[in-house]
Amino acid sequence: MAQIVSLSKMGSSQAARDIEFQNEITTYWSFQHGQSYQNLLLLDRPQAASQLFALSDPRRAVKASALRDKILLDLPTTECTAYSTFAEVVMSSKPEVFDNADLVVITTADWQSEVTVWRAKSSGVSWGLLQAWSEPYTQVGHALFAPAGTFDGRHLFTDIGDFLHKFTEWPGGGVVPLPACGESFIPGGSLGMTNIASMVSHTALRALTCNITTASWVSSIYRPEDVPSLGGQYHGPKLPEGAQQLLLERGWPEHKDEMV
Repeated sequence: MAQIVSLSKMGSSQAARDIEFQNEITTYWSFQHGQSYQNLLLLDRPQAASQLFALSDPRRAVKASALRDKILLDLPTTECTAYSTFAEVVMSSKPEVFDNADLVVITTADWQSEVTVWRAKSSGVSWGLLQAWSEPYTQVGHALFAPAGTFDGRHLFTDIGDFLHKFTEWPGGGVVPLPACGESFIPGGSLGMTNIASMVSHTALRALTCNITTASWVSSIYRPEDVPSLGGQYHGPKLPEGAQQLLLERGWPEHKDEMV
């Protein structure tokens, strides 16, 4: 993890700030997911001066300065600052970046990065944590929320970071190799990712406005009947008749086969 972008936003009324903050973070998340899945966000409450910190991995050739420029272009009244360093360095050299945060949102899909943040969270820090990711082909996405205090979600994943309660199965784990270059990618569609980004941004906003205060597991499910045609298997909750999309929120799973 590296490169933190901080954003300070001024607003007028609390209601206006809440609406503006939701619109801004939804737009920002959509941009982020279009660039890379290697991101960590720290979000402050949408008050007179909110802060949004984003960490993105330079190994994926995504620059914090590019995200900063995009934010300034879309939101010219904001103030943004970029730091180029690793999250572990920030935790030790600039502890106030994390200490002053109300919420940390991590979407790296990189287990080493996620373990680093969960390890800090397990020590009883004051900030909340929201970890979010999509399953292959973006028909399903999840978010785990932990409020302020001592929480550790590492037991919900395998040793390599695979979620133990996923709703889809794919050949090769959903990883598609690229010919000749030795690289690979996890496929996903923009519509599905937009649904997941919206789910994560709404969950973050609810956490920041104290409308969600307990450890929660949120899932977005979009047209699971399409999963077999894409080459996978779906074994998650069944959608009501006529429903195209389902958003679930419940406590953390306690058993390996728990779905809802």
